[in-house]
Amino acid sequence: DNWIHNMKVQGPIGRRCERVFKDLDSGDYESALLNLFSALDSTSTKRRNIDKVGQRFRAFIDDELAFITFLATGNVMQGCTYNGKTIPQAIYTFARNPLTHEGGLDPRIRFLPGGDIAIGPTWNLPIGFIWAMLIAVITAPENKDEFLQANSAVNHKGKNFLISDLWGSKKPIIDTY
Repeated sequence: DNWIHNMKVQGPIGRRCERVFKDLDSGDYESALLNLFSALDSTSTKRRNIDKVGQRFRAFIDDELAFITFLATGNVMQGCTYNGKTIPQAIYTFARNPLTHEGGLDPRIRFLPGGDIAIGPTWNLPIGFIWAMLIAVITAPENKDEFLQANSAVNHKGKNFLISDLWGSKKPIIDTY
């Protein structure tokens, strides 16, 4: 049947992002992170396919850190370190790797309610940081052809954004500030 050939098939990043929304809505933050890290790695592979997984994963977060921290906290944070670790390194070392390989977060990183980031022996990041990383993946230009099956929207600082308008473009968000 010809109509099947014209159907748009949801890609792996769209599927993972859809799952992240459901996990976040249900409060299952570890599952949200696991799905998010898969989507983030797929996106970072598109951006830097010659780098190794750790390099491209950290580089993606570093590329998007100003956007992520602004969405998560209302402030741009770059160059922050503790014991020589940057935010991208901490997320990779204390969240992505242990969650992927050992099934749970390292106790040195926590995602908490509220909007503050506290960096020290324990990295405390707001749950909004997970949302912000998700939006960074969705708005990455590499993902312009992805989509969600559901007609979803996010609300940021009282402004609603349709996810379908955000794939591959930060412009709808940036234009509101």
